[in-house]
Amino acid sequence: MPSATYQMIMQAMRTRQQVLCMYQGFARALCPIILGHSGGRERVLGFQFDGGASRGLPPGGQWKCFDISGMSEVELREGRWHSGRSHSQPQ
Repeated sequence: MPSATYQMIMQAMRTRQQVLCMYQGFARALCPIILGHSGGRERVLGFQFDGGASRGLPPGGQWKCFDISGMSEVELREGRWHSGRSHSQPQ
């Protein structure tokens, strides 16, 4: 059974809403693109367009893969959909 956060992200993808959350001590804003499982864990590939990151966030944003169990304070909001340039790394 998918977690409540997984289901929220699924809703965000269907309605093209932004996801706001805390992850590894940083507030993040992202647009989820791919939702699934890796190594038995729920994961999401998204384009992070705002917020912080341990190595900083480049201007314009960056593709990132998130472990859903590490996300907290998750909420959805209306706003412009961000997808950045094409994603080229295997997932």
